[in-house]
Amino acid sequence: MDREPSQETALLRLLSFLWLLPLSWTAPEAPAPGWTDDLQNHTLLHTVYCQDWSPSVGLSEAYDGDQLFSFDFSQNIRVPRLPEFADWAHQHGDTSNIMFDKGFCRTMIEEIGPQLEGKIPVSRGFPIVQVFTLKPLEFGKPNTLVCFISNLFPPTLTVEWEHQSAPVEGVGPTFVSAVDGLTFQAFSYLNFTPASSDLFSCIVTHEIDGYTAIAFWDSHSIPNQVSGLISSPFSPVPQNALPSDLLENVLCGVAFGLGVLGITVGVVLIIYSRKPCSGEQRMTVLLPLLLGLSLGRTGAGGFVAHVESTCLLDDDGNPKEFTYCVSFNKDLLTCWDPLQARMVPREFGVLNGLAKYLSDSLNSNNVLIQRLSSGLQDCAVHTQPFWSSLTHRTRPPTVQVARTTPFNTRESVMLACYVWGFYPADVAITWRRNGQEVLPHGTAWRVIQPNGDWTYQTVSHLATTPSFGDTYTCVVEHIGAPELILQDWTPQLPASKFLLLGGNSDYSNKPDTPHVSHHDYTIKRDITKQLGVVLLNPVPKIHAISQWRSWDAEKFSSDDFDASSLIMIKDE
Repeated sequence: MDREPSQETALLRLLSFLWLLPLSWTAPEAPAPGWTDDLQNHTLLHTVYCQDWSPSVGLSEAYDGDQLFSFDFSQNIRVPRLPEFADWAHQHGDTSNIMFDKGFCRTMIEEIGPQLEGKIPVSRGFPIVQVFTLKPLEFGKPNTLVCFISNLFPPTLTVEWEHQSAPVEGVGPTFVSAVDGLTFQAFSYLNFTPASSDLFSCIVTHEIDGYTAIAFWDSHSIPNQVSGLISSPFSPVPQNALPSDLLENVLCGVAFGLGVLGITVGVVLIIYSRKPCSGEQRMTVLLPLLLGLSLGRTGAGGFVAHVESTCLLDDDGNPKEFTYCVSFNKDLLTCWDPLQARMVPREFGVLNGLAKYLSDSLNSNNVLIQRLSSGLQDCAVHTQPFWSSLTHRTRPPTVQVARTTPFNTRESVMLACYVWGFYPADVAITWRRNGQEVLPHGTAWRVIQPNGDWTYQTVSHLATTPSFGDTYTCVVEHIGAPELILQDWTPQLPASKFLLLGGNSDYSNKPDTPHVSHHDYTIKRDITKQLGVVLLNPVPKIHAISQWRSWDAEKFSSDDFDASSLIMIKDE
């Protein structure tokens, strides 16, 4: 009895240290991609899933997380995700393995599902919805809005688009695919020509429980970012195409809080279990926990069954590993063991009996055992038509640097380097100031956002206080680009710092003065490093300095010029 309080005290002390984790732990920076001549491994994920909701059965085949094929069971054919994959889809004529997996999957839903209904919690995933543009925005130029739905489970949903609260007609299909971890994701697309007053919303309804998630895209709420030296309201303005990290941070905090809550409940249960108490007292403690579990239960038809196989191959198509597993309600039940040449249970909890039953049932099927025994070799045969093309598939990135609204910084300026349209996902982004490397803003892991069309996008931020004459460079390295991609940005000066000296000044003949032609302009420092020099060729028709100080150089057309002139800018 004397030892019991000390053990409880020790547990509570251990629990108190958990609150230090968010303060002491920092996510690592995204590593630079290591492009070498060594062979890399890639994964082909083949997932057959079924449920009582629509679609009742589906198939998803993905290469390194990107959907390669789906399957039309009404016509018994593979459906390519991109048109360029169509020839490969037609080369897979034998669908007997798919039909077997489908039949076994449906059997689990129809026979096992009703027996477990109401006895175990039904797994759920509340959809997380994000809306972003496929590329940085330019008003008046065609673009595409992407509605990305993650944490989708079960895979049953409807997606609707609205513009200014009115339904949008003619929206294309929603692409649903399985991802590693026994969950799903979906993409919906809306082609549009953006205007400054646009307000779009993507409305996702999780049909099985009526849960609705809405994500908005509002051009008014997106800060302007100007990449040119001098801006005008008529020039294209790139927009922030990527969602902020706010949602990610909130979800991380919620997850940590739930983890601490779970540990607290566990400690309480341990303490109470060591003390004698009546059955009524025990139920008083356990009732909140049981109530929480019951919140995951829904009506009939809530379960999902998976029959999933993976092939791990290197760049040359040499098979390294083959797996075949069966899951129910997100519980991994049984998997193929190549050493024992049989299916073995992987669930040792409440569903252990079911796992043993399914393992024995599958092991009695000689055709299946023969198929799984040759699974590693079949990986190479199945992927041979397209593997080399996929492993060598690249798309170079497009890069743009723009000024954006600062966040989480005391610096006066924040730059964003937008990188989009690239494949594969590995990309390295660094910053330079006047040729010297500088650290980007923040140390959190940079998000590589999938677009769902075999391209990716990301953004890197740099917080700084620039001086006149500084040049900032975003350096992007990607396997799809033969050389480093360099994108420069220089700080612009407000119109109040422009001073007109007059036409054909003698200063313009000095060797330090930059030469400008074709109605372009530039800014450089003179030898005193106190004045910036702008040479306009020719000069606008301006009759008063006060007028010039309030005008924007980009508003002038070639008809407004009649001579050359020197303009000097004070560097304050």
